[in-house]
Amino acid sequence: MILTVTVNPALDRTMTVPNFQVGFRHRATETMILPGGKGINVARAAKILGRPVIATGFIGGRPPIPSAR
Repeated sequence: MILTVTVNPALDRTMTVPNFQVGFRHRATETMILPGGKGINVARAAKILGRPVIATGFIGGRPPIPSAR
């Protein structure tokens, strides 16, 4: 069993842009959002290789806004 702990997980956004050309505006035709971060990516690769995996980590929100005095 492989256990990964991701201290700083992320959401990775991948967008598909057909016929990309430098200097022009483009629209994405497909968007994919997947969890990411070193530990999560290692767990994903180990799972693909057939190893049993548990991926854990910490999830937080935005930092608090300091109050004006």
